[in-house]
Amino acid sequence: MISSKRTLLIQISLLVFGLIFFGSLGYHYIEGLSWFNSLYMTVITISTVGYGEVFPLSTAGRVWSLILILFGVTTLGVIAGKFAEILTDIRVFRRHKMLKNIKEMNNHIIVCGYGRMGHIVCESLIRSGQPFVVIDRDEKVIEELMNDQIPAIQGDATLDEYLEKANVKDARACVCTLETDADNLFVTFSVREKNKKALIIARCKESVNAIKLQKAGANRVINPYEVSGKTIAQILLQPAIHNFIEIFRSRDIDLAMEEIEIPKESFLSDKRLIDAPLRSKYNLLITVIFDKNHNPYFNPSSDYILKAGDHVMIMGKTDDLNHLKKDLGISS
Repeated sequence: MISSKRTLLIQISLLVFGLIFFGSLGYHYIEGLSWFNSLYMTVITISTVGYGEVFPLSTAGRVWSLILILFGVTTLGVIAGKFAEILTDIRVFRRHKMLKNIKEMNNHIIVCGYGRMGHIVCESLIRSGQPFVVIDRDEKVIEELMNDQIPAIQGDATLDEYLEKANVKDARACVCTLETDADNLFVTFSVREKNKKALIIARCKESVNAIKLQKAGANRVINPYEVSGKTIAQILLQPAIHNFIEIFRSRDIDLAMEEIEIPKESFLSDKRLIDAPLRSKYNLLITVIFDKNHNPYFNPSSDYILKAGDHVMIMGKTDDLNHLKKDLGISS
């Protein structure tokens, strides 16, 4: 494709230079103008800038000008069409290349809908370095994302073909932030049908639809109005707790909290909490543990025995958390 486009550009360049050359040649021999003045007359005639006759022309010179105008307008039209074709082909090539790269992605996140909420989600994913792909109907949005080197697919996320293009079967999570609850419900159902293990987070506008989304396969359902209302209430009633939570959203403080599943046959499995080197080696703090039955243990005692499959909420510096995950063989 690249070689054919280069050939086309060379042909266009030769056509333009040829037109200018023969136009200058005509003015030079018909009107006896200097080579520079002949070039000047040719360029303003072909470009139809409307300066009129800069130099008095004979009848033969005017006929030559008419011929140049006709050829010039035709040539410029052809060139404009060819350039539009080149730009379209480049855009198609970029999309095919991106689709190929998306097909090779795994353990990634799919964001369906790049509205206000989807945009915020993607910004957080970029900061955390998580691989993700966006599906959105808006061609302008997709072009902007591609220009920013963000994997994106233009299409309707409610259709299976676009979820398959996003390699949904190998995705670890899907975020549904489409405009309507019906669309989010449809996407949730389709994703769950194709990927039984994926974490699905869906947005809903109406609280009555939350149960439907959960039944369709959503692990979490977020109502932005409820979340906003509860946040405001928390700021009013428990400002210290809200300030503590905000620490984890701040970019200025290197403090993070992550949920880590204890792998089988790891150095943490079947070990008492007091004997685990989480504090001594990694300088990390466990806040809550969920066992395989999802029972929570807040501020667990030092005698608690960690089991494979336990989900542990750990707080500490980002580098320390990454160090632990690396030693456990967990990808960041």
